[in-house]
Amino acid sequence: MDATTDRLRARHPGSGKGAEEDGKGAAAQPLTGTARGLVVLPKGPGVLTRHATVRGTAPATGAPVLQEVYVDAKAGYPVLQYSGIKTFRAAGPTSGTYVLRDHSRMHDSSKNVLATWDARGRSVWETSGTWPEGIKEFASPTPAFGKEATDAGAVDAHWAAGKVYD
Repeated sequence: MDATTDRLRARHPGSGKGAEEDGKGAAAQPLTGTARGLVVLPKGPGVLTRHATVRGTAPATGAPVLQEVYVDAKAGYPVLQYSGIKTFRAAGPTSGTYVLRDHSRMHDSSKNVLATWDARGRSVWETSGTWPEGIKEFASPTPAFGKEATDAGAVDAHWAAGKVYD
């Protein structure tokens, strides 16, 4: 876990952020680790590792951290590590707005896209089998879709559509 903390600090040396203020008025969460036990990774004849979950706030950037780390039980160096935080970005702006549209999943098989449309105020009977007038893709003036899109379920629906396609 110390190696992961050192790696995060090395990416942004001199930031000095830790459990202090992050400059936005909120106290940053220190990095903490939870031991998850021994795990054999399927590499060659197998590598015995210690699994730990590191969470908190990156000392250098203030970004949230949820890192899964597998450390070689004999040599003590990280064998595998990855972020448990899942994110996606909105498609680039079209007409000055960002929309929930994913071209990446179907690019090999078709020209179709996964898009999330705003059908609030419509019954399922109005949208089943026909395309009602006035329905538009969920849009935002910035890449960060705000409270309206999350409260309406658009962000969750877009993520779930990707999972269904996968």
